[in-house]
Amino acid sequence: LGALKEIGEVHENLKKAFSSDSHSSSSSTSGLDMLEELAEKHESAYEKLYSHITTTLSLDNLDPADPETIEDAYSDPFARSALSALSNRPAFASHTKELIVSYRRNSVTKRFLLALTGSGNGTITLSPHDPVSYVGDILAWVHRAVSEENEVYAHIYPSTGT
Repeated sequence: LGALKEIGEVHENLKKAFSSDSHSSSSSTSGLDMLEELAEKHESAYEKLYSHITTTLSLDNLDPADPETIEDAYSDPFARSALSALSNRPAFASHTKELIVSYRRNSVTKRFLLALTGSGNGTITLSPHDPVSYVGDILAWVHRAVSEENEVYAHIYPSTGT
């Protein structure tokens, strides 16, 4: 991740140097070639980071009914740094957020279904004589789930606050 930052700084410095220099066309051409090659390597590094982080956060092997293991995966310092670095590339950052939201939505849905069937944490029990209590249990479960998801998102993207 430090290398990505350094490559970006070198690229900016080269752009400034070649834009301010009025050297011959051959040195300008070689400088532009260097800039282009550096930009390609920089973009390739972002693509590899994006691929790695989406694989890491796909969490296919984790149990969606166990939010602690999911939070552990998101609290990995490298994952958080990688997400921060990807914010420099809006397309990668946007797609990564979409993948995380999609996984989290599926996870919450599975946990809700497990709670309704009585086999998960926070079981919602159907009482035929008290539908108000049943709806209250559902609303309490939804409130807890929204609160947990808000905490997870704030943990993943601490500086955005949205």
